[in-house]
Parts: sequence; structure tokens; C-alpha cells
Amino acid sequence: MGIYSGSEVFGPLQEFYIKDTLESIMDDPSITVNEDDDLMYEGLMSVAAINENYNSLMRHIGINELQAIEQTGQEFVYTEGVLSSLWNTLKKFVLKVWDKIKGLFKHFIMIIDSYAKNDRDFCNKYRKQIMAYHNISDFTFKGYKWTIYTSEFGKACTVLDNETKKAHSNTDDGAATSTKTEFETGGGGADTYDEKAANKIMERFEDDFAETLRGTVLSKFEKGKGKAGKYSAEEFRKELGYALRNGEESKEELDDKDIDVHQMFEDLYTSKDTKKAIKELYQPTKKHIDNTIKLIDQADKDHVRNQPQTITDDDKKRVANDHTSGANRWDSNTTDETKNAAYEADRKKRVKRAKYTSKVYAYFSKVVHLCQEIIITMNTVVLNALKERSRQYKACLTKIVHHKSSNESAYTESADYGYQSNPADAFLGNIAFK
Repeated sequence: MGIYSGSEVFGPLQEFYIKDTLESIMDDPSITVNEDDDLMYEGLMSVAAINENYNSLMRHIGINELQAIEQTGQEFVYTEGVLSSLWNTLKKFVLKVWDKIKGLFKHFIMIIDSYAKNDRDFCNKYRKQIMAYHNISDFTFKGYKWTIYTSEFGKACTVLDNETKKAHSNTDDGAATSTKTEFETGGGGADTYDEKAANKIMERFEDDFAETLRGTVLSKFEKGKGKAGKYSAEEFRKELGYALRNGEESKEELDDKDIDVHQMFEDLYTSKDTKKAIKELYQPTKKHIDNTIKLIDQADKDHVRNQPQTITDDDKKRVANDHTSGANRWDSNTTDETKNAAYEADRKKRVKRAKYTSKVYAYFSKVVHLCQEIIITMNTVVLNALKERSRQYKACLTKIVHHKSSNESAYTESADYGYQSNPADAFLGNIAFK
């Protein structure tokens, strides 16, 4: 499942931003799915794969640092080239997550496609009986009250966006001073970059950080009784599934007030609600992945500077720009000795920054990894719920067709609602995404 080898960890990666559409995903032969796999199983395997990928990345970084200590007796100093490769490899990790998500969407659409023609034929054949449902007074159906509200998808993704941005800016939630400032001052004077400050960054991922973030995401599904709290990965998956069906763990008896025949009929006939849900799940998911990649690129620019062992002309220009005003302003009387001392002080500061940038990277990558795990789980659970809702709609309408009440005769015609492997009416035939 791992995507990395030792030679790939510090390899180059070209700049890339998400341009995929649902249509292009369906037309892309490189996105392959196993149609025989259960959708939930595929999602769980995707989560396992990204966890293995992340562990592989961290393992290779650790091996690289250990080898440096063994060979030199000193901690590994992250130079510009190595730092850039670290950020690029993290971006590669996120793009691999995006590949998994694209596979989930393609698999789901193929499943719904397989239902489409058969569902439409069913609706055409039994339209009259279904629309006469209001004459049935004693009908019940055992199922779920679905609470799949598309507006909640974007709110959940915004939580992940904000947490990733916070990790990128190194700003502690609620603190008056940013981690970046703390890291630079280190509590021991300006620009000390001491280990105490660097370790403080990593402490923020402790104290049930992951469990609490999952709870914050779950709370955005409030209409289905999603509640904040602390959840393991498995608990989050289960609780989100419950939140999409009104908080219920098992099916319950539904009666007239719970059954909207017109909505069910329309979704089976046109896939209107399902299309809307797919679009409003896909767009914020894609936006989060794209935003994460942009933050990684920005982090690369923020943390990578010229080799700290040297002082380049660009370094001198940058330092000089810091002395254009104020008490430390340079003028024609400023000596070369003063300037050279400032250049050397800047170089030493960059050496210290490079030494502890690995801790900043480790914290940021942990947050990125957690957010990717959550978003792929969320997509898996929502898509599976949409599939189950579609089949519940079909089963409910089928029961209506065959229902015999005290006031009318039963309809005995067969209602086949099996799969169609080659539907003539493609699910995406009439959908247009902006």
C-alpha cells in the first residue's frame, strides 16, 4: 500500500493544483475501481493506505536523521534542498489521498449508474400506483429517517481548512502570541530558536487533539444529532453514519408522516437529490485538498531559504532591507564590519531555524495527515449513506406498489429492482457542474 521508497522520499515534484471535475474523473482510465468491492470497504482500505503512506514518509525521514547522527555525531541540519523535498513529498502524499477520493466518487457514480435505467423503468411502470399512495391509510415501512443535509458538508470541510491553516501559520488557538513568534524568540531572547520552543510546537498535537478535532467535524452534522466530543477513528465513522440517519443505530417503523413519496419517486426517476448531494460533497472536498496543497507550497517558501552555511548576495539584500529605517538604519557611514556582522548573525539564525524546522514540519504534517484521514472517512460514510438511501427509496416504493390496504386491492405485478450493468441512461447524462 505504501507509495514511497527510499529514493522517492526526497525526490522532486512538479507544482500541481486540483483541476479535476466529476466528468473528467469518470473519463479518466487511470482511475480504476473494483466494482465488486463494497463502497465502505473501499473507503476503509483507502484510510489504511494513507496511514501506511504517512508512516512510510515519517519512517524514511527518521532513518535519514539517524544516519546523519551515526555518521557525523551531530543532528541533521535541514538545508534548502532537503527542506524543499520534504514539503514536496508532503504534497505528493496529499495528492495520493486525492487519488483515493477520486476513486471513491467514480465507484459511487458507477454504482448509481447501474441502478439508473432499471429505476426509471420501474417509475414509469408503476407511476400510477405510487402516486395513489395518499389513499393508503395503514402503510408502514421499516427504514431510516435520512438526515443528509448537503449544507453540512461544507461546514465540516471548513473545520479542516481552518485547522490546517492554523498549523501552517503556527498560531495557537486563543493565544495572543503565535507559535511562530514563540519559536523565533524561544523564551530566551529574540531569534534564539531554542529546542524548548520547538518542542512546544509538538506538544500541541497531544492532549486528545485528533479525537477532539473529529468531534468538532461531527458537530457540524447537527441536524442528524451529530455531537462534539472526543472520538477515535472508528467511533467517528460510526457516529457520522448515525448522524446521517437521524441519530438512529438501527431501522425503525416509518409511517405517513415520515414518507415523502414524491421526493423518493423524483430521486429514483431523475437522481435529483443524489446529484445535488454529490456536487455539494465533491466541491468542498476538492477545495480542501487544493487549499492544503497551496498551504504546503507556501510553507515551502516560508521555511526554505538559501543554504545557511553560506551568505549569498540575496541574503545581503534581504538583511540590508531590514536596515532601511529606525535606530538600526544603515547609511553612508555604516562600516563593512557592521554589515558583515549583521550578515553573519542572520546566517547563524538561519542555521538554528533549519535545525528545528523538522519539528515544525512534523507538526504541520501530522495535522495534514489527520485532516486527510477525516475527509476521506467523511466522503466514504456520506457516499455509502447516499447509496443506502437510494435503495431504501426503491424498496419503500416497491412495497407501496404491492401494498394491500383495507380499501384497495393489491398490485401483483413483479417489481424487479436489481442491478443493470450497462445502463442506457447514464447517471451523469444531464448534470452540469460549474
